[in-house]
Amino acid sequence: MNSPENIPTLGRRLLSDLLDGGFVFIIFVITSKVIYSKESQNYSPHEVYLLFFIITLLYFPLLNTTFCTLGQLITNTRVISLKIKKLSFWQASARLIGKLLFGWVSIWLVLFNRNNRFIHDFLGQSIVVFRKDLKSINQDWRRKNTESFGLISRALSILFFIIYLTILCILIFNIVKLRLNKI
Repeated sequence: MNSPENIPTLGRRLLSDLLDGGFVFIIFVITSKVIYSKESQNYSPHEVYLLFFIITLLYFPLLNTTFCTLGQLITNTRVISLKIKKLSFWQASARLIGKLLFGWVSIWLVLFNRNNRFIHDFLGQSIVVFRKDLKSINQDWRRKNTESFGLISRALSILFFIIYLTILCILIFNIVKLRLNKI
């Protein structure tokens, strides 16, 4: 199970991210049209931006911890934890913050590791695999293929999760504040 053909390629992973980005944008457009209909011109552009960030901050961690994102469903890939347990909300949040902070720079790391792991995979202590291989992945395989930064990775994961919660709280607070100022 530890041969490179069992790990999704860079192209497949980028396609999954592209599909997810498009889907998040569609959700955002529909949600903003419903919330800010033409009859209510009483909204600030800041509210719309905040709404987009909230949708993004909820979409990836919630779907990665419960099932999979739309992009993963279409590309037949899944994100799993390198730990024995299921991917946690903490790990999924660290992955998202890593994606947002490092973006395309993260791709360069793929060239230097055998499991096509991005920076956000290391931060979230996770790996992307094909859906069909989920049953055959066991504890020994995870132990052998853990290319983790150890304590640094855990500390960064906790830090990114705290940043994630802080950003989410600030966004929600600002939307509530903007709405209350209009009343």
